[in-house]
Order: sequence, then structure tokens, then C-alpha cells
Amino acid sequence: MREGARLFERGATAHAVYVVQSGLVKETVPGPDGEECIVRLVTASRMAGMSALAGLAYRHSAFVMQAGVACRIPVAHIEQLRQEEPGACQQMLADWQCAADDSDRIIAEFGHGPARARMARALLFLQSVQRAGEAFCPRRTDLADLLAITPISVTRLLGAFRREGLIAGSTDRCLAPDLARLARIAYPASPVPLRASAAS
Repeated sequence: MREGARLFERGATAHAVYVVQSGLVKETVPGPDGEECIVRLVTASRMAGMSALAGLAYRHSAFVMQAGVACRIPVAHIEQLRQEEPGACQQMLADWQCAADDSDRIIAEFGHGPARARMARALLFLQSVQRAGEAFCPRRTDLADLLAITPISVTRLLGAFRREGLIAGSTDRCLAPDLARLARIAYPASPVPLRASAAS
């Protein structure tokens, strides 16, 4: 799946789910101003388009934030799997809970608090879902949508973090060499930072 590609559109008939094997997918809904709001980040080994499992239309639109690989599984195949391997249902329920946890994290961690702390949390999350040796930083507009700030604020914060040595690399490939300092900025009131969900 290439960066920027749309996997499915909100309101469309849901014929399949997508299991992300690598890369990063965002699920969005329209906000009050008509702009798309990020409500879920789908990382490796997680499933996008889960409303299909309930026979519902897609509740979100899904776009590729970071290029990777996703497996499209038709709903008919899932129904067959449910009958042949009942244990698979338990994994689907676990994935559904992960989807709810993802949304909770976006609301609690990325939507509240000082912008500097929210940016640090986002960078820690992105670092946690990368494979060893990889580095990735979303587009400014995606970070702005995720953190509920303006793209200009995103540019200023990233510039400040670079000057402080908190991140390094090019504009689209960010390494976070000082995770301890980022964690102190992200969770100043907590001696043990909350751990962002990592790809399994």
C-alpha cells in the first residue's frame, strides 16, 4: 500500500477488512468544520475496517500514512473462518478491543494538554511502532489533525525539538535519540510514563 492511498471510504458497503502487516493507516471521520479528524491509528498486526465484521457500512475512511503491506480479507472468508475455526473469533474480539483502545489513546493522549507534551507523546508512539533501524514522521497536516493544532504549530514544535536534540533526521524521517527526555516532556506528572501501544 502506497502512502496517501485510500483503503476504504466512510459510508461505503464494507466487503472486507484489512490486516496491516507493515506501515501505518489512519482512520478518519469528518469534523464539525468538514475537515477529516483522525480517530484511530492502525499499526502492524492490527485490523482496519472492523465494522465489516458486524455487517455494517464502513464507519471511517482509511488512508495510508506510512507505506507498507496490508492483506485484504473478504467478509465471506471471515464467516467461513468463524465456522471452521471458532478460536479465530476470540482474536477478532481482541482486535476490536485494540481498536477501542486506539481511539481512547487518541482522545486522552493526543487531544489534551500542552501542544509540546502532545507532540512528544506522538513521537514516542511513532517510535514505538517502528521496526529496528526505521524512522518515520507523518506529514505536517496529519500531525496537526492528530494533535488538534495547526500545521504551523507542528513545524515550530518539530523545529524546536530538533534544536534541542530530541529528534534528528530529515523532515519525513524522524529519529528520537533521547526517549527519556521525550517521556519527561510527554508525561511530566508521571514518574513512569504511560506506554504507547506498540506493533506486535
